[in-house]
Amino acid sequence: MKARTRTAVTALALLVAAAAAVGLAFLGVEKPRQAEEARKQAEEKVVALDPARATAIAVEAKGGTVRLARAPGQPWRVVAPVEAPADASAVQSLLDAVGGLARLSRVTDPGAPLAAFGLDPPRARVTISLEGGGEESIALGTDNPFDTSVYVRAGQGGVDRVSGAARWSLEKDLFDLRDKRLLPLEEGAVTRLEVKGGKVPYVLARAGGGWRLASPLSDGADEVAVGRILGALRDLRATRFVDAPGQDRDRGLDRPRWTVKLTDPSGERVLVAGAGSRKEPGVLYARVAGARALAAIPETALAPLDADLLSLRDRSAVAFDHEKAAAVRIEAGGASIELQKRPGSDGGLPAWSLTAPRAAPALAWKVSGLLFGLTSLRATRFADETGARAAAYGLDRPTVVVTVLGAGGEALGKLEVGREEGETAFVRGSRSPRILEVTKASLSQIPKSAEDLEEKPAPAPPG
Repeated sequence: MKARTRTAVTALALLVAAAAAVGLAFLGVEKPRQAEEARKQAEEKVVALDPARATAIAVEAKGGTVRLARAPGQPWRVVAPVEAPADASAVQSLLDAVGGLARLSRVTDPGAPLAAFGLDPPRARVTISLEGGGEESIALGTDNPFDTSVYVRAGQGGVDRVSGAARWSLEKDLFDLRDKRLLPLEEGAVTRLEVKGGKVPYVLARAGGGWRLASPLSDGADEVAVGRILGALRDLRATRFVDAPGQDRDRGLDRPRWTVKLTDPSGERVLVAGAGSRKEPGVLYARVAGARALAAIPETALAPLDADLLSLRDRSAVAFDHEKAAAVRIEAGGASIELQKRPGSDGGLPAWSLTAPRAAPALAWKVSGLLFGLTSLRATRFADETGARAAAYGLDRPTVVVTVLGAGGEALGKLEVGREEGETAFVRGSRSPRILEVTKASLSQIPKSAEDLEEKPAPAPPG
């Protein structure tokens, strides 16, 4: 065996021996240490609770008792003092807080007097019924006067001292544990929306993967506006509940300001919101059909629903997938600027280059700005719904024509720019034949010349 080979074999053997030594050290030292830490953590637990086994919860705090329950495979519900959906995250946080209580120290053994620790009666108590029988309970006492800790007692055991965070984790009332959402929804699952009470009543319907305005006229809908409306409904939260029946007239429900009808796979849901009152400025009361409770909501929460007809309609001029854009042609004053996308080097981002009036590298960020500007262009007014009066708006002979092409040379989108009038301009896009009025500023991404797009070489260093 050559000396070099013997050296390599020896080094490999030493490496294997070192790895084996590290492995043995881990098994002999680290594993026992981890096991000891796990044992200590288990001993420090005030309650040994598996939240997944919980089937019912009773929370006695803030002068009342809230009871919750869940059937197998079903979400948590409040069953007393009212019947209502529960806030799933709040309930889970409560269970995790009980199961995560860590003992800072044992204060007394079982049987010791409890009054000195605020546990007779306790400040709050959480009792959890478990699947298969049995229960776990934790009582919350007073604060330790010497630090921020608090006294607790599990079941009939002794008194323990835990972190003061237990005060906020365990002291929950009905409002804390109740689902405050009025219309829980998945935006992608909503198929129809009817709104009355704003500037104009309207109906939106999903069609072909997008949204259309079904009433008061039939037209494409502005996806951004629809997103704002659905987002407002999704985020609608009660700031307070009124569970006493017969309050509709006092809370303005006899003269609704808003009526919202929403349809999704779960069926049809109707939300009615009152007109408000001078006694509670800035507050509206709302009810979902079938619910007993009235919910107080901020008056501004439904403001996105107050849309006019122009903002609801699809006001875009051009629509295309930016990723599919492979070429751009800009025609103005008898001249043409042409751009071509080329693959990025080493699998990087694609690059753009000028191909006319000359070959040169192009500024990719300016081309991206042009493409974004085209698809984000929105009308401030529909100047001509039919497009029949093109000459009146300078669109019989456009001053600028921008065409975006795909890899096969097909037109993905086209924008024609007509005459200007003050701070506005008139355009026609490939989305529809109608003529749109837009701001001149919204056309600023369209280059005036090839020089605006050309990437200039870096200047040579001095000397």
